[in-house]
Amino acid sequence: MSSYTPAPWTVDGLVTRDLDVISPDGRIAMIDCDDIDADTLEANARLISAAPELLAVLQDVREAWLAGRMGDVEGILTGDVCIEAITKALGDSHHG
Repeated sequence: MSSYTPAPWTVDGLVTRDLDVISPDGRIAMIDCDDIDADTLEANARLISAAPELLAVLQDVREAWLAGRMGDVEGILTGDVCIEAITKALGDSHHG
């Protein structure tokens, strides 16, 4: 399995059309594309920054599913960790 930099990642919006996605160790993955509108650029950065949390939720769901713990699957999918990961990916204005 590939390794990755674990959460938390953050998004730093700049005055320009650049967005920095900052890993916990301070590394910056700068997203800069003149061909993408500002809303799409921000959405991409949010999704990238939420990737570690989304992966963790998916791994927890898979583990519970394979173990036959359906109550745990429901709890994970309706729990705060899942909701927070989705909110981070979509932005604070998207709840549901």
